Amino acid sequence: MLFFLATAQRQHPHQGITKDSVNRARSKKSGKSIGFPKLTSTRQFRHHSSVTGLRARPNPCFTRQQGLESTFPSKTHPLDYRKRQENRADLSAAEKVQVLRNSLASRNNIGAFDAKGKLHHQVVDYNNRTFDAAYEFFLANPDFTVADLNVVLGKCLTLPKEPDNQEGNDPLWHARRGKDISFLIQHLDIIVKSLDCVDEVAPFQPVPGDQLFKKSKSAAKPQTE
Repeated sequence: MLFFLATAQRQHPHQGITKDSVNRARSKKSGKSIGFPKLTSTRQFRHHSSVTGLRARPNPCFTRQQGLESTFPSKTHPLDYRKRQENRADLSAAEKVQVLRNSLASRNNIGAFDAKGKLHHQVVDYNNRTFDAAYEFFLANPDFTVADLNVVLGKCLTLPKEPDNQEGNDPLWHARRGKDISFLIQHLDIIVKSLDCVDEVAPFQPVPGDQLFKKSKSAAKPQTE
């Protein structure tokens, strides 16, 4: 009978797990109990990179909270990109015109407050003739940038408004009309001198009005057979 029980125990599908915990001397192997490992918490459980084949990506928000710089490259802000383009003298005249167009549109979109605290979006005035003049000006002055033009424009916009009938008496009469970009480009040499900012912009040569607006004038002429 004992022999039969021992045989049945050896052929039991769960060999090694015995119900008789008292008889441990006969078979050390059969009397050894099996311990089940305690499950670890989800915080302690980690996949090894060699097992999963995946590498965890750092959380940028968590990284910033820990005072560390994220390892992922941040996208360039549109404002930073536009500022870099405005300072580039190596752009072609046509490219500078496009940069100027974007800069003026952005200035009007942001707007500005007047003396009464009212927000206005028509900060600067421009049209197609403006960009024709800008193209001719940048073509004649390749070292002059959109940023240089914005320096002068910014100074013009901060001037207090004066009566328009004081052209002969007001030394800043041209500068006060600088919000008109076509007028600003046409009289840039006079305006720069009156604002005393010659050293703040790149050297340039004034372009005659006939040359600045020649494209606009030719387009305005009626076609004759």
